Amino acid sequence: MSGLKYPERAMQATKPKSSLPPELWDDSAWVAVEGGRWLYRDHITLGEGRSMLRMQAILNADPRSHRTRRISVQDNMPVSCSSAKGRSCSGALNYILRRRAAQMLSADASSCLPWAESALQPADSISRLFEHELLEGLPRAAEAGPAH
Repeated sequence: MSGLKYPERAMQATKPKSSLPPELWDDSAWVAVEGGRWLYRDHITLGEGRSMLRMQAILNADPRSHRTRRISVQDNMPVSCSSAKGRSCSGALNYILRRRAAQMLSADASSCLPWAESALQPADSISRLFEHELLEGLPRAAEAGPAH
């Protein structure tokens, strides 16, 4: 009497797996807008939440992105799940969620934050670069041509 439903089967560890379509992970479909490391150390969930807020702020700065639906793939399950629920038991994460709600309301936009494994996350490598590495990868103003 082990309590297992099928004691004759070998136990296997399960790993969470994203159910998003594989076409979403094509690196050529993504463009880096901003990246780099966080300025100070704190809990990973708060850093991920702040980066999500930053992305929303960048989008909200362009009036063409107002009244839109957005998808922001998250590799942090607490941020993804608490955003779907609209609240968290963490006071600090609740503060971030309130700011997210205010940003979405001000732009009359909605967003979905599905979870995906870090290995699939297109922005994961960009978030690990130092500032000088980011600048090396961006085109210089003279090379980019005249601004329009």
